[in-house]
Amino acid sequence: MSTWLVISEDLASAGTLADCLDDGNPAGSRPAARGAIPFARAGVDGLAIALGGPLRQPTLDGRGHPAAHAVVWSPWRKRSTNDLSALARGNRHLLIDWPETDAAWAMAVQAVRTVGEIAPRAARLARLVHRDSPDEHVPFTPQHGQAAEASWAIDTIYAEILSDLAPTAGRYGPVALALLTASGPLSAERAAAVLGAARVPQDVLRRLADDGLIWGEHVVRTAPAAGLAAAAIERQAPALADPATIQRLDAEIRRIREGASTMDRAIALAQRTLLDASPTGRIASPSGMVEGLVLGVCPYCPNDLRPMRTADGRLLACAGGEERGCGLRYPLPTVASVRPGGSACEACGAPMIRVKSRGWESQPRCAAALDCPDAVPQSVW
Repeated sequence: MSTWLVISEDLASAGTLADCLDDGNPAGSRPAARGAIPFARAGVDGLAIALGGPLRQPTLDGRGHPAAHAVVWSPWRKRSTNDLSALARGNRHLLIDWPETDAAWAMAVQAVRTVGEIAPRAARLARLVHRDSPDEHVPFTPQHGQAAEASWAIDTIYAEILSDLAPTAGRYGPVALALLTASGPLSAERAAAVLGAARVPQDVLRRLADDGLIWGEHVVRTAPAAGLAAAAIERQAPALADPATIQRLDAEIRRIREGASTMDRAIALAQRTLLDASPTGRIASPSGMVEGLVLGVCPYCPNDLRPMRTADGRLLACAGGEERGCGLRYPLPTVASVRPGGSACEACGAPMIRVKSRGWESQPRCAAALDCPDAVPQSVW
């Protein structure tokens, strides 16, 4: 008996699709794997599974200049991959929840490849389905997923080159930093317009905030570290801040979506471009970079919170100090690096931070340490 397999990014979407596709006709007793949602359609068994995102991620393998490293696609969600492989056996109808982001497109193309190893016919005939119209199936186009993978791989090379400055900002980070530091404080709408004129996507603002380089919701302000980072890029690799550089790479990614190029060609173009644009490889962190990061907003006054070094260790302190601020201070780990963790703590209003040590990064935690009932004790830092 033929079976249906529906792949989605999250469990809620998988459940919605299973409900929409289920027509109430009785089916067999196909067992549901862990995390899979059973349904029946035209008297045939079906299962909807949530993968949680891409199954593989790009990593760099090699020495020397980051652009000279080989891009390797390493397993990421092994359990999801194993579950998908098990469900692919005997599968005849493969449906993919309509991807709405680059991450979802990457997940989709990687899922189809995984299914293709077990059920090649199902993968070859894979279709896209939208929750609003589950009865209409569109042929799956792998080029969109390959373009998303190429974009991800290129940003991974950028992240290595910018690891001491803006590791999560990707290829748009240098251009955005140059524009924002030259403009001063901007309203959120004006910041969006400035970036849009340079064809920089809006999500780069969130990425720069995650790196502690900008802050503020209604008014976008640059941290002191943003000016240091922009100056370091201008001094060591000015071509990275040239909009023409990313536009050339984006054009090649669009060609993948159109079927006129491949992921390997796009990555090779990016490697050649970055070898020329940043001949020294990684851009060195300038003096004062760590102290110039903004890790949150003070809960007691309108100032930002930045790291500082004292005789007693590292602290997260109100930038206004005792004279122009409230003098608030939180302890920070002495060795690990720290970056913003998102919104403020709901319990006490202190900023949430992420602590990274030896390649491992924590979940967001309250910076107030023992003074907050929801905080992780300092002893685990």
